Amino acid sequence: MRRLIYLTTLFPLLAALVLFASCKTDDPDPDPDPDEVDPCGTIYEPLSPIVEDDPVPALRTDEGIGFAPQPTGIRTGLYDDATSSFAVLWETDVDTTATVVQWGLVDAEENSKTGYTFLLGSESDPVRLHEVRLCGLEPATTYQYRVGSEGGWSNVYSFTTDDPAAESLSFLALGDSRDGEQTMEALLDMGMEHDPSFLLHTGDFLYLAHDTDEWREFWAVTTPELSEIPLIPVHGNHELFLEQYFGMVAAPGNEEWYSYDIGPLHLAVINDSRDNSGLAEQAAWLDEDLAASDAPFKVVSTHRAFYSSGNHGSTESLQEIIMPVIEAHDVPLVLSGHDHGYERTHPMRGGEVQATTAEGTTYVVTGGAGASLYGFAGDVFTAYTESINHYGHIEIDGGTMTFTAYRLDGTLLDQVVMD
Repeated sequence: MRRLIYLTTLFPLLAALVLFASCKTDDPDPDPDPDEVDPCGTIYEPLSPIVEDDPVPALRTDEGIGFAPQPTGIRTGLYDDATSSFAVLWETDVDTTATVVQWGLVDAEENSKTGYTFLLGSESDPVRLHEVRLCGLEPATTYQYRVGSEGGWSNVYSFTTDDPAAESLSFLALGDSRDGEQTMEALLDMGMEHDPSFLLHTGDFLYLAHDTDEWREFWAVTTPELSEIPLIPVHGNHELFLEQYFGMVAAPGNEEWYSYDIGPLHLAVINDSRDNSGLAEQAAWLDEDLAASDAPFKVVSTHRAFYSSGNHGSTESLQEIIMPVIEAHDVPLVLSGHDHGYERTHPMRGGEVQATTAEGTTYVVTGGAGASLYGFAGDVFTAYTESINHYGHIEIDGGTMTFTAYRLDGTLLDQVVMD
């Protein structure tokens, strides 16, 4: 989250953990001239929303080369309008502060922009992050880009902005990768065969989000794909509101709850790690957000499941506070994680099973991206469940949205069609 402090009533134990785990190293205070502020927005300085502390200081510069300036862990994200902007993040050694992205239609060296850099992690194991945001791009256009500096450039990658007039869309959904990097790598590699526009991760990227080594391992197995399709992150309970999480990803606004219009899809993300007052605030926001969208298909994503027969079970606070908004706006599909495995509900409305997908919302638990699997007992709301590593593929084509789940071995796990 950037420059935004939220009050919370979370338990003191969690706050103490955050204070301990999110200690940060010192970085130069840039004290930038107002004229030098990023033209695509304010300075993005990671900050935990539940710790009363200063943001991690960010430095905007194209200078400073260390012993290992070659960019690693390159990934893209969306922080604003998907038709005209994108963000790119990467890591280097701690002494390399030069932060530049070059991009163009034919040649990556046509344009250049300086971004921000900051240090995350403990003093004994800091990570040097770099982030650049581009704006004012043309819709439905593929750009070539590279990141780094004269001391060490990355390979050239491509990124395509959204086409707002598109009637079709393909994207991936998975979650709870945790310490299963090899599983995550294999699932994402298979999912790329669907030519997805983005990856939605339903939370719990790592076992603990303060562990910088775990982040390095996660980006190492996802960079080949995420360097060309954006990651849309959902804050999970293992993210712990840490500044490491907010510094590692790019998302709009407070980076906790937000939405995008991408072609025929309106996607809204909720942070269910908040207490009930925080969920009520998000419910009011979600009501306005969904009402303002005329996208043909609307999808909501959380980390915890509205309905689940797995270890954690259904989340009553989501059912009581968020579900009425989802039903009021006839949202056809909700994607969550938290329970490690797969479960799809029958179409649900008012806690009752409905006859067709047109009459209710389908809730999917997709939490099988690498964490140790849980058992699922099944319940009256369960249409299909399996304790299995998997990924989800969502395809919109005209007036139809199809959710398909695939096992780690590539076989079809489950499918549902929503008109």
